[in-house]
Amino acid sequence: MEWLEFVANEGDIRHSLDIFNHQASQYQGRACLLLRQTVYWVYDNSSGKFGPNKFVAYKNMSFNRYENALAGDFNGAPHDGHAARLAIERILRAYRFNSDLVGQLIEWSNSLLGAGILDGLSDDKWKFVYLR
Repeated sequence: MEWLEFVANEGDIRHSLDIFNHQASQYQGRACLLLRQTVYWVYDNSSGKFGPNKFVAYKNMSFNRYENALAGDFNGAPHDGHAARLAIERILRAYRFNSDLVGQLIEWSNSLLGAGILDGLSDDKWKFVYLR
């Protein structure tokens, strides 16, 4: 059984964001679902990469751990989007719409999983927060 713990600082967030970006091509099905369903995004300005809130809000999150959490095979912090958003906002700040990041998100997602991965989605639903 997995133990889920919310991130405690920016380094924890960056680590889980890096794992997401590194493993996404190996878990394309789940990564595609996350990209298409995510509303709240963490943007790492230093790398130009994004991470979905419900993934990067947990310490040392990986795709295997994420699947276990979805299956309910975990203890510790709740695995839900609202709690994850609050955990990120405690460290960074409130998510906001940012028209400058919409295009970057689309470009990043196309390079991560292929062109058109976010096609058909309304881009005004996305909210962003910067990882400093």
